[in-house]
Amino acid sequence: MATLIYDVNDLQDMNLDLAADYELANDIDASGFAFVPLGTFTGTLDLKGHVITDLTISGTHYTCFINTNSGTIKNGEFATLVISGIYNSTTVVALVRINLGTIQDIEITDCQITGVSTALNVYGAPLVYNNNGGTIENCHATGSITGTGNTTISAWTAIAGLVVYNNGLITGCSSTVSVTGTSQAHTSAGGLVSINGVLVTGTIIQSYATGNVIATSTYGGAATRYAQAGGFVSANGYTGPVTGIINNCYDRGNVTAIATGTALAYAGGFVYRNESGSITDAYSTGVPTGAHGIGGFCQSNNDTITDCFWDTQTSGTAVSDGGTGKTTAQMKTKTTFSGWDFSSIWSITTYCNNGYPCLLNTTPNCALIPSIQGPQVREIIALEAMRNIEMSCMGRVYVDEEGNLTYESRYARNP
Repeated sequence: MATLIYDVNDLQDMNLDLAADYELANDIDASGFAFVPLGTFTGTLDLKGHVITDLTISGTHYTCFINTNSGTIKNGEFATLVISGIYNSTTVVALVRINLGTIQDIEITDCQITGVSTALNVYGAPLVYNNNGGTIENCHATGSITGTGNTTISAWTAIAGLVVYNNGLITGCSSTVSVTGTSQAHTSAGGLVSINGVLVTGTIIQSYATGNVIATSTYGGAATRYAQAGGFVSANGYTGPVTGIINNCYDRGNVTAIATGTALAYAGGFVYRNESGSITDAYSTGVPTGAHGIGGFCQSNNDTITDCFWDTQTSGTAVSDGGTGKTTAQMKTKTTFSGWDFSSIWSITTYCNNGYPCLLNTTPNCALIPSIQGPQVREIIALEAMRNIEMSCMGRVYVDEEGNLTYESRYARNP
């Protein structure tokens, strides 16, 4: 039987038995409580649909709610989550540092995640630093994440809107988080994930990001250092044979890479670099900005990009190393995405996602439009509408295959 958690003190007391099963009995207000990160958790934490509000965690080296999750965290919300870490070596800030288990149906709303390293690396994301063979399913984040690395020329700042490094499975997830990273050396920033597939293969399916991404490098030495930013991921596949797999995903945020001194800046609307992996059935619409190279969908492609698109008008560029550029009107037309699954994965309607394709099980308010291609259904809808309108001598009506109705009169044509 699971142990019930009634308040933030009970939540902290999970450290007494990290192999047990826990359930929230009610919503928890954690404001004013100095929470100490939990260790390696191997049990189950079921929030039972409840909300943990104003959880604030401050620390140094590894600042998180749970250091390592080998169990299950599921079914609830962390609202106004504040995590901040500052250290003179590597700093990690995230709800979970390493995920070896399962994180499912978790919402992080209005997060404020800040990581600073005064000497080496900083890694940060709202949910997980390293999804190391674990599964992250139906998780979503809103808010902001900033990371700053200050001194050494070999340091990394790697941050993302949900997960820094994905070496497992991410499915049905999203982020609207504003992502901002700065380093005196390398900076890698992604709207959902920084690097997909670092140690082993990472897989992301049916997920999206909409937050703006900014990566800055202030390097001034003789070596080569980068600011690299991707709307969805910065890099897909770190290096072969490690691969990254991305299927049925999209990004709609703007992407900016900034470099000063001798650093170089590169940005891709969906991905900065597809190094060793595949991207299939994906699109982007945001503006990529980088002084040394941009791509409407991808800036540098060394592997496989299939049936992917970017909006040449909203992005302001017709250049991409992979993918196919389309106008805004084409990006909002189903026939553009002829090879995509519009029966169980995607939908496209003027009423969702500003007319761009939406994910049925992930995008809010995305619904499958019933097909009316069958002759009996088409006849019932079209003839009945025509009868009512034409009998009044007011005009005609047209119904397309996705259920959209257009009325045309001698005065105006109104969708």
